[in-house]
Amino acid sequence: MTVYFIHKVVIPQVQEKVVKYMEITGESIYSMLKLEEALVDENDRPLYPPRLMETIILNNAFSDIIPRIIVQVSEVVKDSSKTKTAAVNAMKERIKNKLVDAKKKPKIVENYKIDYAEDDKDIMENE
Repeated sequence: MTVYFIHKVVIPQVQEKVVKYMEITGESIYSMLKLEEALVDENDRPLYPPRLMETIILNNAFSDIIPRIIVQVSEVVKDSSKTKTAAVNAMKERIKNKLVDAKKKPKIVENYKIDYAEDDKDIMENE
């Protein structure tokens, strides 16, 4: 579990600790004030916890971490679903045709008649 401390000002006691620390600046200071107005229960915990939808990193302390890129759905992607459906249907048709062409041929069973007299002439009977 990651703990985030969001403060309006810099607090030296929190810096250099094993916590995520953010400082709210610019126009988003008003969003911080809205967090104070949230409904809380008897333990001062929010009834409906707020969520951060977007963050902008001004000073990246971890330069080796590559951020995730969130791809928005565009018209090209929506149109590709129709193309994908057509491609899937074509693939199913090819597989179906292959199975029809490769139907198993019935096995040919050759029956051999065993002649006991010829097979047993070199074998001596146990008496």
